[in-house]
Amino acid sequence: MNKGLKQDSDRADGFDSQKHGAVVLLFASSLYVTSAVITSSLPLMAEEFRSLPSAEILVKLALTLPTLFIALISPLTGKLSDLWGRKKILFWGLIIYGIGGSSGFYLQDIRLILLGRGLLGLGLGTTFTMASALIGDFYSGDRRRRLLGLQGAFVSLGGMIFVGGAGFLAEISWRTPFLVYLLSFLILPAAAILKEPPRLKPAVLEESKRKRNPVGLILLIYLSVFLCMIFLLMIHTQLPFVLKQQNRSSTSLMGGILILLNLASFFTASFYHKIRRQLSPVMIYGLYFVLMGAGFILIGLKPGLLGLFGGILLCGLGTGLVVPNTSVWLQDISIPESRGQILGYMTASAFLGQFLSPLLLQPILTRLPEGTLFFRVGISVLILGFGYGILNLLSKLKSAVKKTTAVKNLHI
Repeated sequence: MNKGLKQDSDRADGFDSQKHGAVVLLFASSLYVTSAVITSSLPLMAEEFRSLPSAEILVKLALTLPTLFIALISPLTGKLSDLWGRKKILFWGLIIYGIGGSSGFYLQDIRLILLGRGLLGLGLGTTFTMASALIGDFYSGDRRRRLLGLQGAFVSLGGMIFVGGAGFLAEISWRTPFLVYLLSFLILPAAAILKEPPRLKPAVLEESKRKRNPVGLILLIYLSVFLCMIFLLMIHTQLPFVLKQQNRSSTSLMGGILILLNLASFFTASFYHKIRRQLSPVMIYGLYFVLMGAGFILIGLKPGLLGLFGGILLCGLGTGLVVPNTSVWLQDISIPESRGQILGYMTASAFLGQFLSPLLLQPILTRLPEGTLFFRVGISVLILGFGYGILNLLSKLKSAVKKTTAVKNLHI
């Protein structure tokens, strides 16, 4: 069984953590280059396959199908990595990612392209889970928080560069953005120099076996990241239609919005470890919902481009906290033997939220007056943020009561 280390002092002698950390970050920087890369190609794809029945539905499915496969495969690959080790699974995940992702460039049948998109989801779910688990294996404490924050920053930076670049590639052909996924093959040599995480010392392993994962708290974290992704995807799936209603729809405007979103996310993710020193994980989730809710309200008020970009800026600042906060919190409270599986379910929860976001929001959209979606949802998200603040306060009160009781028992 692969067993990552809990403490820096438990590492094998001569382990070069800086080199391995840099390699893992290289993986993370390209992992979120998923369905969003082909967004600019969708209208041209629909035109290419217009003679087929339900062509528009099939083309839209190419955008969302990877997220479903990620949600289905991530827990399994996470569990297998706990049993067999992470390096081989990561290596094959990168290969599947490249083959499946690039398939749209050379396949002619839309059904085969959809199969390739499914393979992309399998590879993406595997590589993202392995990258997060490896950081947890190689690092602990504040160093782990710093690396996971940088992982989130690299994800945002990669999304900003590659999604923006894919828009230019789509000007050549709807197929050329699929070539971006071949980046994974450039990372394979770096994967080859990775070592399996050193095993836990017997004493540490024995102590770990006596512990149990806090299932209730872990489920709360999964629910939190699920909700975070539902609201984040509103920007991608609903904002273009809102802009169209306001006669402000353009590909360049939407591109600028996504760049700003990722840029703001990059900023907060880079400083996550410092934010974590001041705020608890519950409060960081609360901060995300407050920033996202305030951003949605600002967008919904329709005050012009300044208000629109101000709202997106707030949303981006909140978004940068989600990936590192979820991964750090889970790795802090879970036992090392189940780290891969725990993080696999984390990845599944996040991408399931992305997949279900349009489906869950559609009934709400049909019941709301036109143009009020972001404002109404923003109020709800803001209230949810305050709810997390109350939850954090109750948690502190509970801890204080426990400490007081323990002190009294000592004096009895």
